[in-house]
Amino acid sequence: MRKKLGKIYRKTLPANLQSVLDVKRGSRFWNERGVIFIHVPKAAGMSISTSVYGRPLGHISAKDIKKYQPQVFSRCFKFGFVRDPLSRYLSAWKYMQNNFEELEGGPGLPSRSFLELDPVEFARYWLVDKNIDNLNYIFKSQKYFLYDRGELLLDHVARFENFNQEVSFLSDRVPEMLSLSRINASGSEHVDVDTVLLLDIVKSVYEEDYKALGY
Repeated sequence: MRKKLGKIYRKTLPANLQSVLDVKRGSRFWNERGVIFIHVPKAAGMSISTSVYGRPLGHISAKDIKKYQPQVFSRCFKFGFVRDPLSRYLSAWKYMQNNFEELEGGPGLPSRSFLELDPVEFARYWLVDKNIDNLNYIFKSQKYFLYDRGELLLDHVARFENFNQEVSFLSDRVPEMLSLSRINASGSEHVDVDTVLLLDIVKSVYEEDYKALGY
């Protein structure tokens, strides 16, 4: 029932109203912990959010929290995890393949016929000519969740590839993270593709992420 309500919520409410409600719902948890975790999709965020807050809070951008809850935003420690854009794209593609029925009808997704394409074909024939700001959350740029008009809004940006080291570093501010271990997000490492060809496409689509995040 909860999943059905969530599906209706995402598909029927205007995006700006969803943002207001998401931030309002999350503010209690951020206040209680004194920590804001920005959950970039497909970057190990589900387990981190659950360990810190006891539940996932969704993919809420830093700029929306700053806009709708500025006082909470200013007094909390803010961090997020990012991931190599190629690895993240493969994880997002596989997640879409496995969960299309749940995602279908949401904004910024392909028609069902595109599911027949492998990751390289999908990137070449669907993703490459899209405005990434208008894509579904799983394919949005990572910068979208972390920046506002070119300004990084977080106190610390952690890398998925250095997961254990980042957990150790963050544990002084976020002790709950000590319970975490390395996470294999969506099994993307097992997708067999021509990474040389795909890398060129992903670099062109997510150029801002490569520049901003240093990948």
